[in-house]
Amino acid sequence: MRDQRAEVPSQGFQLSMIGRTISHYLILEQIGAGGMGVVYRAHDERLDRDVALKVLSPELADDQEFTDRFRREACATTDDLQVGHACEGR
Repeated sequence: MRDQRAEVPSQGFQLSMIGRTISHYLILEQIGAGGMGVVYRAHDERLDRDVALKVLSPELADDQEFTDRFRREACATTDDLQVGHACEGR
């Protein structure tokens, strides 16, 4: 049976990210949420542009099946966009 925690990321996780910086991405607002994590509008401070940034839910970070799926999704997306930041060295 599927773990119900995977259905909706914790509300505290979603709210706590607004205004924080991850690497060179400033989190501006939440634009979506799903079974794997939360999608934010963020500002890439290196390239001076807004981007979508998907963050894996902390409840799933230790689950190898979900982290593998998260990476596959990221690589498929970056392959389509012809940018490989998430998949360098794979």
